[in-house]
Amino acid sequence: VLRHPHNEYKDLDIRSGDIVLDAGGHIGAFTWFALQRGAALVHSYEPEPGNFVFLQRNFVDDERAVLHKLALMRDDGEIDFFLGPTDTSGYSAFVHGKRKLIKVKAVSFQRVLEEVQFNVVKLDIEGAEYEVPLEFPKSVRSLAIEFHLNKKMWRAFAPLLVEKIEAQGFKPTRAPVTNDKRWDTVGIWRR
Repeated sequence: VLRHPHNEYKDLDIRSGDIVLDAGGHIGAFTWFALQRGAALVHSYEPEPGNFVFLQRNFVDDERAVLHKLALMRDDGEIDFFLGPTDTSGYSAFVHGKRKLIKVKAVSFQRVLEEVQFNVVKLDIEGAEYEVPLEFPKSVRSLAIEFHLNKKMWRAFAPLLVEKIEAQGFKPTRAPVTNDKRWDTVGIWRR
């Protein structure tokens, strides 16, 4: 199912032997990309049951991919999760129009960061980037975040999150564009 790496993440500093967090794993395109770049281990988190089946199929014989059928949120628990009518990559814990509701298990994003010494973090969690504390341990050297901007509040809050990230010593290698009409934007940082 996987043929092409995520070009939007090509500037992410993934090195041989790295431990990578793929938050918002979908069907595993980024996980595959990180492994191709030399990552020793990728922890991929994907809460949606259908996507998770494909994620498992794509890494059935690859022990370097550690798959978690969980959402990453502020706290552990069960959350409402909204499915869109067509695009399986945009499922979210936040309602956008008419969507089907399911319940999924969630784990604390901060706890995940504390339990594994990640070198690289990719975060594409469909609006939950505004809910989780974006405080990264010193082990994190490179970071990519997709900011979703399709809500007025998110558009206003995104620049504040960028400041918070950069206050932790991260320097942008690709600054996110948060001041136009786009639906989302990806920022990439190193420290």
